[in-house]
Amino acid sequence: MGSANGAALKNSQATAGEEVADAANLSPLSRLAQQTTASDQQRVESLRKQFQSGQYVPDSLKTSAKMVAENLSNPLKP
Repeated sequence: MGSANGAALKNSQATAGEEVADAANLSPLSRLAQQTTASDQQRVESLRKQFQSGQYVPDSLKTSAKMVAENLSNPLKP
């Protein structure tokens, strides 16, 4: 019974170590996601102000090219 408890303790320690490693690996990704969100919010706010003031002029060619590029780089998986 003692060896079973020892094995369980070793497994829990390995899992805790893996969680720390995962957290360390996700930290830069998390920071990038937060930065992207902040910059997206600023860009959306800028576009909102342009639209409300009547200064926004959509560029359909640029929009469609971006849509095609995004779909080609990230195809939907069935």
